[in-house]
Amino acid sequence: MRPKIILLFSGLIFITGCGPSLRTMSWMNGTWKMEKPTGGQRLETWAPEGKKLLVGTGQRVAHGDTSMLENISIYKSKGHLYYAPAVKDQNQGQAVAFRMMSGKDNTFVFENTKHDFPQRIVYIYKPIGEEMSDQPDSMFVDVTDLEGKGVHFNFVRAQVP
Repeated sequence: MRPKIILLFSGLIFITGCGPSLRTMSWMNGTWKMEKPTGGQRLETWAPEGKKLLVGTGQRVAHGDTSMLENISIYKSKGHLYYAPAVKDQNQGQAVAFRMMSGKDNTFVFENTKHDFPQRIVYIYKPIGEEMSDQPDSMFVDVTDLEGKGVHFNFVRAQVP
């Protein structure tokens, strides 16, 4: 009887999801900006929506105009975290889910090997810490194929006035 109870308890833990938590991504909350060499900025803004969803937007700011690039969600389903961007002119505007493959040491790797491009999206968080409080945190985003070829973004946390 005891092995059945242990097996049932272990299965219950697996089903309820002891996998990665959405809290591991809470550092993303707020606005991140990247200055473009040709002028303007790219922004990513993130906020929690309840306990099960983190929502983000990607925007481009140029010459005083702001244009929406993508809507993004990070959510947990069946014990896994997913990153799901919806880009206006791609995939008929529908979100494409990328499953978190690893999330440790402030590096979060999401993959969808069946998608044409990108197939991998990596977020790397670089907190500055107390000793350099005048410097903002950094966030690096790699949007690539499985060989690492693609686009690389370097964001800093936007300072709140």
